[in-house]
Amino acid sequence: MSCNKEEVVQGRVVHVVEETKQQQQQQQQQQAASEVSEEEARALEDAQREKEAGNELYGLGRTLEAVDHYDKAVELLAPFAEHKKAELAVYYSNRAACHLVLSNYEACVADCDEALKLQPEYVKALLRRAQANEHLGKSKEALPDFKKVTELDASMQVAQAAVRRLEPIVKAQQEKEMAEMLGKLKDVGNTLLGKIGLSIDNFKMEQDPNTGSYNIRFEQNKPA
Repeated sequence: MSCNKEEVVQGRVVHVVEETKQQQQQQQQQQAASEVSEEEARALEDAQREKEAGNELYGLGRTLEAVDHYDKAVELLAPFAEHKKAELAVYYSNRAACHLVLSNYEACVADCDEALKLQPEYVKALLRRAQANEHLGKSKEALPDFKKVTELDASMQVAQAAVRRLEPIVKAQQEKEMAEMLGKLKDVGNTLLGKIGLSIDNFKMEQDPNTGSYNIRFEQNKPA
C-alpha cells in the first residue's frame, strides 16, 4: 500500500514538473513573439520615415537622393516581409518610379517584379513595369501589363492609350517571327522531303475563320 502511495506522489511530482516546463516554454515563446513584434514595429516606423523623406525628395525632383531613402526603407522592412507585404511593395514601387525617371529601366523592372511578388495586382507597379519594358523595346512584355492595368483601373487612360499603341506593334512582331520560323522550317522540310520527291509546297496551311486555328492539307504534285 505504501508503495502505491509513493508511486502516486512521484506521478504527481512528474506532472507538476512537466506543467512547469510547458509554462516556461510558453512564457519564452510569448516573450520572443513580443520582442519580434516590438522590433517589427520599430522597423516599420523607421521605414515609413525613410519612405516619407523619399517621397518629399521625389516631389522636389531630387530623384537620386530619394532612391537612397527608399533603399533604407526596403532594407529596414525586408526582414519582416511576410507580415508587411503591402508596405514593402510600396517601397519597391516608389523606388521603381525613381528608376523610371532616371531611365534605369532594367532596375525599374526588377523593383516592380519584387513589388508584384508581394502584391500581384498593384496597379502602380504594373504600370511602371509596363512603361519600363516599353522603353526597353520589349513590347510583348509591356502589353499584358498595360492590359492588366486597364482591367484593374478602367480610368487609367495612359494604359488604355498604350494598349492601342502596342497591339498593332506586337501583332506585327508576332507575324514577322512566325514568318521567319516558317521560313526556317520550310528550308529544313524541303531538304528532307526532296529525298522522296516532295516539298513543303505539297502541304497547304489553311486558317479556320471560326476558331483561328490552322489545318494542314496535302496536295499531290500534278503530272507534267
